[in-house]
Amino acid sequence: MGHAQLELERARRHDGLREHLTVGEEIRLAARQHWIVLVKPLLIAVAATVFVAWTFIKAPSRMGDTLPSILLGGLALAWLAFLWRVIVRRHDMFVATDKRILKYQGIFITDVPMMRMSKVTDMRFTRSVGGEIFGYGTIVIESAGQDQAIRDVRYLPDPVENYRRLCEVIFGDKHAPGHRKKPKTWRRQLDRLTASRRGGGDPDDWDDDPAPEPTGPIHTPVNERRSRAIPTAPTHDWTHRPGSEGEVLFESEDIKARRRAADTGPIHYYPTNNPD
Repeated sequence: MGHAQLELERARRHDGLREHLTVGEEIRLAARQHWIVLVKPLLIAVAATVFVAWTFIKAPSRMGDTLPSILLGGLALAWLAFLWRVIVRRHDMFVATDKRILKYQGIFITDVPMMRMSKVTDMRFTRSVGGEIFGYGTIVIESAGQDQAIRDVRYLPDPVENYRRLCEVIFGDKHAPGHRKKPKTWRRQLDRLTASRRGGGDPDDWDDDPAPEPTGPIHTPVNERRSRAIPTAPTHDWTHRPGSEGEVLFESEDIKARRRAADTGPIHYYPTNNPD
């Protein structure tokens, strides 16, 4: 089960989100923001920690009674901001159902902006350089009205998978889960060079699943019991077998002479009707 499917199952079990759904409304897509949104507050908190530690080590005598409290207070605020960002990311969700698109957000004050599917007219999907590297994207939704509650969906994780799911919900395009992306050109060339170790063939047609083990007795034909290290021509059985019970395979010369000198018995005469 992929990450997008796990998020979908989690949203379907969310009690607070189900309170905002109508009877029979089904969730088709659910996603939280990518973890990249936590990098900036984490770097700020780490930088504040390094600065406060350096200040206490290098200039402890120059600090008065107030400066240490200010530094420690700023450090605590930096880490609290990072912790709050973690909680918000875990709580807020972008959701698409079979009837509408909504954002479930707000911890102390719940805010759920939404838009009907019938109002969506166009959609744009973009991925920056960072999105290509770390795996996130941005979806811009255009609607028929002037004012729209939802327009930008930033830092969307699993962008290709979620984009396909959203296209299926909005435009009715069939979603193809589990689509395998072809490897890069250099990877395919390397696989072709090492194809002999895996039995040859086109690397795109290889099956990653191993062949099932045979359960019954194994009967190997006679011609297949030879070694396959060096190809050999099929063997032929040159042994002569008599066609009847009385056929002689070998006779010595004395036996042949006695057989020729033996009594042949009376010779029968058969007259013909030829007048000559």
